[in-house]
Amino acid sequence: RQNADGGTAGDAVFALGDACGHGPEAASLAGHVRSCFGALCLVERSPSKLLALLNQAIRPTSGSRFTTAVVGRVERVAGGLRLTVGRAGHPPPLVLRADGTVEDLMVPGGLLGVFPDVEFEQTELTLAPGETCLGYSDGVLEARHGGAEGEQFGLDRLRGTMARYRGAPVDELVEGVHGEVIRWLAGRHHDDITLLALQAAATTDD
Repeated sequence: RQNADGGTAGDAVFALGDACGHGPEAASLAGHVRSCFGALCLVERSPSKLLALLNQAIRPTSGSRFTTAVVGRVERVAGGLRLTVGRAGHPPPLVLRADGTVEDLMVPGGLLGVFPDVEFEQTELTLAPGETCLGYSDGVLEARHGGAEGEQFGLDRLRGTMARYRGAPVDELVEGVHGEVIRWLAGRHHDDITLLALQAAATTDD
């Protein structure tokens, strides 16, 4: 589901993905994608180029199955973190700013493993101290309420939950979002909740 690879000091590449389907076939595809991603990180650090190479690497063995992903590079800069993010059909990451605003990172990019000539783009942003970028699986949005109507958790509810953790440590934010989804399910079975958060340190002394 997720991976990270350290590069030079203050630099790392990360990924959050979801393989189509369930069971052994989906697990096999996810393992293949992780292995390819780890190898490609040794020769490429640009998220858009990584996604293009990853698409080429997995397409011959994907069959009719696809993978979605968010890939990013994080670097320390004066006053925070610089993120460069690319997306392949995955739900857009959300950025919680210091004033409580929640922004969507809508980066164009098609699915992995289906078509040979998919174009991937990337965007760059800076996180100031205390600001957070949250990646998540589609299962977070699709979690259905335990009541009879089974309403989905949805993107608006996720944004609102994040906003309540303005200025909170990253662990508290992740636990809070996860807990809110679990409460929403109210005991309904659901096995697809994945969160990946990156937060700029509240101080730059380290």
